[in-house]
Amino acid sequence: AYLTLFVGRLSYDTTEKKLRREFEQYGPIRRMRLVTENSSSIDADSAAGKEKRDKGKPRGYAFIEFEKEDHLMEAYQKSDGKKIDGKR
Repeated sequence: AYLTLFVGRLSYDTTEKKLRREFEQYGPIRRMRLVTENSSSIDADSAAGKEKRDKGKPRGYAFIEFEKEDHLMEAYQKSDGKKIDGKR
């Protein structure tokens, strides 16, 4: 059974606490991962003229693992298009 929901197009200001509050209404959350940069800077991008990214900067997406598949399905159906921190 699939239990993990991908949440994309998040505001960079969205916190894990805010995200948890938005999705706990659908059921207990086993684990949540708000994806962030994993290195202090990206040398290849810097060399190519792209901006440096700070470690810990949000990437704008998350994975939420629910305890039951029913909760995942409810979250998937009811949260599609939902606005969180001004982004849909």
